[in-house]
Amino acid sequence: MTSALPARALRVAAVQEESSPGDVPRNVAVTASWVGRAADAGAALVVLPELFLPGYDPDLLRAQVTRTVRHELAHHLGADELGVREMGL
Repeated sequence: MTSALPARALRVAAVQEESSPGDVPRNVAVTASWVGRAADAGAALVVLPELFLPGYDPDLLRAQVTRTVRHELAHHLGADELGVREMGL
């Protein structure tokens, strides 16, 4: 026996907005504004771009990872970060 659920429409708001890399407080404020606007328009679900809150920026992320890797390599190799960079790492 199959139980059928009553059909109910789900209004979804999809937000296409550019976030500010690393500016979480601003990105949260922008998100709150969009959620409020979407709710006022009857949306029950709001979808934002992936990593919107921290502000996804591939170049910034790559630079942070590179600095962290160089720092850790320098620590484990007993060198300074400049020396690690001169090794081509």
